[in-house]
Amino acid sequence: MNLQITFGLSVDHETLEVDRGSGQLFILNLNLAEFAPAIFTTNQAGRGFAVALHRDGTLVGDQSAVTVGETISVLCTGLSRVSQPVASGVAAPDPAPSALATPQ
Repeated sequence: MNLQITFGLSVDHETLEVDRGSGQLFILNLNLAEFAPAIFTTNQAGRGFAVALHRDGTLVGDQSAVTVGETISVLCTGLSRVSQPVASGVAAPDPAPSALATPQ
């Protein structure tokens, strides 16, 4: 199962109920946090090399190393709210908001 939780939920405990046509599959209690930083990895298991991109969008790797002074993008999640929030269900603007709001 893969899901995305809406931005509008408060930081607290929530319940996720998964139903199927034949009935309820399971109930999962969730603890929601203001932020839970993580870096996406190339093996998709949270270990190993980070997913980092050159300016042209190509993946940084053994065959395409970063050069001194080069600007790259590192793909992250859970860093906190952005300074210009995007409403739930609405596509992110292009370019996406990148400045993080200061956690209170």
